[in-house]
Amino acid sequence: MPAEVSLLDLLVLLVNHKQLLLKSALLFLVLGVVVALLTPSRFTSSAVMIPETTEEGAGANLGGALSALRNFGIGFGGVSTGVTAQTFPEIMVGRTVRLSVIRDTLLLPELGRATLTDYFNQPPGVIGLLLEYTVRLPGKIKRALAPPPALDDNPRASGYVFPTEREEIALMALRELISVNMDEDSGIISVSVETKDPLLSVAILNRLIFHFSERIRSIHTKRTRDIYTFIQARFEEAEEALREAERLEAAFLDRNRNLSTAVLRAERDRLQRQVAFKEQLYSDLQTQLTQAELDLQKSEAVITVLEHPTPPIRPSGPKRAFMVVLFLILGGMVGLGIAVGKEYIAKQTSDLAGRNKWNVIQSAVKLPRFIKRK
Repeated sequence: MPAEVSLLDLLVLLVNHKQLLLKSALLFLVLGVVVALLTPSRFTSSAVMIPETTEEGAGANLGGALSALRNFGIGFGGVSTGVTAQTFPEIMVGRTVRLSVIRDTLLLPELGRATLTDYFNQPPGVIGLLLEYTVRLPGKIKRALAPPPALDDNPRASGYVFPTEREEIALMALRELISVNMDEDSGIISVSVETKDPLLSVAILNRLIFHFSERIRSIHTKRTRDIYTFIQARFEEAEEALREAERLEAAFLDRNRNLSTAVLRAERDRLQRQVAFKEQLYSDLQTQLTQAELDLQKSEAVITVLEHPTPPIRPSGPKRAFMVVLFLILGGMVGLGIAVGKEYIAKQTSDLAGRNKWNVIQSAVKLPRFIKRK
């Protein structure tokens, strides 16, 4: 059973190795100050939005249009799009919205007018390189070993332009800058963007809100737009058919001014019935087209911005004092760990066999001076 370590033993350990603890804490303190000073300031721009949808009203108004379409044998199902306010945060940070943002041309620091793809693919600075090969190294290795996504034989057949490798880097970098929160009770969405430049934070957030609104509008009105497009096509066909029926009736009356036979009168009545039927169909479709056009406008999801993005006056980070204290604590822990390790080695090498083993290790491995047992 290992011997219990009392508080006095711990105090003795600290006293015996106070020089080591002080040197370790001082070293990490200096390192923390350097990192805190070299880390660039971060500025956060925020906005508050609330979605306004008219899904119920649109569904009620489309009832007549859907009934008319079912008379043609066309079924569109319900008018629900599956888009709810709870899905808005995911859509905002989704790839489609972010891809549109990184392809926009903005006024960027150090680059002038350029895309965010160019901005995020700049060579990293000293701190960026340090983070790239320390903190971010596991993620970098994971992305390098990840298999490429499976694509169709002709991925561009649908007209969708797939992101390039540079755009993939920009997509991941942009995602790290965005923070989205939603109040489940009120439905209010809070979104923020944090960058090294206050104006850049505002510019990115404005484009993010714009493309998010366009994406919501596109998804929410797709079903209604499909119905409107179909009714419009049928209306144009009915209009052409009515003109043709009227032309045939007029031509028949011009050729037969004196309808003296029953056959001619029957043909006239048939042509008149055709014109009357096509007039009724044309009138019904005209009404449905007008209603569908109104429903298309009413069904659009509207994103109301309650608080517009503004350039932040003060930086939101980094917390330099906290970084220095964190490095100081880390230095103390490292020093304490080394001190405990030295005490453990001293106990293990107190006898002749232990000293011989330790001498073999020292001769095979070049250890730092502060670890070697004197």
